[in-house]
Amino acid sequence: HNKFYINRSFNMTSIFTYKFIWILILFSVLHAQEILLLNDTDMVYNASPYVTIFKDTTGNLTFDEISKKSNTIKFLQIESKNTNIGFSSSAILLKLSVAADSPLSIQWILDVAMPSLHTVEMYFINNDNAVTFLKSGFLTGKDERATSFRNPSFVLPNLSQNPQTIYLRILSQT
Repeated sequence: HNKFYINRSFNMTSIFTYKFIWILILFSVLHAQEILLLNDTDMVYNASPYVTIFKDTTGNLTFDEISKKSNTIKFLQIESKNTNIGFSSSAILLKLSVAADSPLSIQWILDVAMPSLHTVEMYFINNDNAVTFLKSGFLTGKDERATSFRNPSFVLPNLSQNPQTIYLRILSQT
């Protein structure tokens, strides 16, 4: 089963200071909401209700193509609380809107708790519509990975009180 997390840290120098937001996408998504609001008091978030999914059955759409077609592509809720996307030649795109409700400067990390996924790409769209691209996954070289963690993980750029969008593009065919 796949699990997705967002982690946070006040101090990036120590792994023991990370706090986690759990995105249990494939287990307990019931009703997608609009924005996941992160604060400085909670250690763990279940972000599942905030995530939507799109399956690119061709597996070939690029993020640029998807963003240009954003008005026609429908990201859907995962209906079952026990959904498992399984293995597929489709590219799976997950979408999450987040905002930070904290006066503190907190570093957040998105962690995908499935180390065997071949490729996981993160596209973070900030308030100025600038896109940050990071890559990880089993087939991504250690020097190319966004973090040194075993699971595909991504340090998020500074979050603000304004909603920002995160897309994950997941490819894994075995």
